[in-house]
Amino acid sequence: MGRSLFRFFAVVSLSVLLASCGEQATNEPLSHEDARELKTSFVDSNKYLLAALGNPSNLTTIGGQALPSSVAALVQASNLNPQDAQCGVNVSPTNPPDQDQDGIPAQASFTLDCQETAGSFNFRLRLQDKDDRNPKSGYVLQTDQYELTLYPGTPSEVRIKLDLDLDLTQKNPGYDIGYNFYFEVYKQGKTYSQRHNYTLSYTPDSDENPFLGGTLNYSGNLEYRIPNRYYRLTIDAANLRYAQSCRVSFVGGRVVLRDSRGNQLAIVYNSCNNITATYNGQAL
Repeated sequence: MGRSLFRFFAVVSLSVLLASCGEQATNEPLSHEDARELKTSFVDSNKYLLAALGNPSNLTTIGGQALPSSVAALVQASNLNPQDAQCGVNVSPTNPPDQDQDGIPAQASFTLDCQETAGSFNFRLRLQDKDDRNPKSGYVLQTDQYELTLYPGTPSEVRIKLDLDLDLTQKNPGYDIGYNFYFEVYKQGKTYSQRHNYTLSYTPDSDENPFLGGTLNYSGNLEYRIPNRYYRLTIDAANLRYAQSCRVSFVGGRVVLRDSRGNQLAIVYNSCNNITATYNGQAL
């Protein structure tokens, strides 16, 4: 059975199971405390999308292996220093073809297993050029595993799981980005997660260097799960400014999340790592 078909049946089976268990999103309003935690989780997750949009023409060496920028940036987003960690790196095929020399292989798989004093990191990813004869054609990036553990065995232990699939397709003008994202964080004995799946429109600042910076817009739904509660919120992102020089946040724009009662969490990006947030007009 093909991988895509297997995933389809797995998702359908999970949906049927959840429906039979009667799991539904709560109609209760998003509490001020939950809004604050969601703001933190959402902002922390931004760096993974920004990493996946990394300038593909650059290569970064980790564990003695030159990696495409979008792959290396996802490793660096773990907060472990891959240059100091003991990392086993595997690329298959060993020298993947790259006919248009844009830093995106025609097709390749990447595996990293890193150990450091602060924690461990396990990473499996596939990267494929949409058209290896056109450096602006876009690419597909799929994570098969992304597991990070920080400060294991201590009260500060944090565990992160990530599932990120990105499908970037050239349009005229700009790009459409299919974005499937699951982000789970365990900290202080509790698990929080968010899931969203939508298409972003991306307008580059420069046609010649489309991945150095640009503007993203999207809307859709976001599932947010905390212990004993599941929220389903709408999300609208307007004029999110991306600059490759900032790896931790967007540098402009606004995101608004609304619960089933119309309560509103607004996140405003003022500049790199300069973010303000309000819930129903009150600062968080």
